[in-house]
Amino acid sequence: MRSIKSTLSILFGFCLLISCTLELDYSLPKDEKIHPNLLGKWHNESIPDEYMKVMKTDDYTYKFILHNTEETTELFGFSKTINGQHFITLTHEVDGKQVYSFYHLKITGDQLVSQEINNELPKDDINSQADVVNYFKTNMSRPDFYKAHFKLSRVQ
Repeated sequence: MRSIKSTLSILFGFCLLISCTLELDYSLPKDEKIHPNLLGKWHNESIPDEYMKVMKTDDYTYKFILHNTEETTELFGFSKTINGQHFITLTHEVDGKQVYSFYHLKITGDQLVSQEINNELPKDDINSQADVVNYFKTNMSRPDFYKAHFKLSRVQ
């Protein structure tokens, strides 16, 4: 089964997978309305046939359509701001179980930069949604909290 990371990696043309973003059994809270500036179509300028389309599903949920030359994948997610930093939680199933993947996002004008959250940091004490929030608050200032990143441009 293809993971969220490998799907995103194919989509944005990563040639070598070194790491994997943080995946947990618990999510960040889904209590923040969508950010309208994330909606639209985004692409990697070096691979214009591959794109990510972000749509509003409801006031709190995004639908991500990831397209490359081989496949189109639909994912759902939601955002949460912690200490001024914006994170996206993507939901997906693995072996019939709901799993959550996390990315840091920063939008400046028509540029979107997304960073993976380091999956290699200790995370033994995460047993609830509150623990996920505390994990982010405790670790997000670490220099190794964020890993690989990709840049996208808004399609006009």
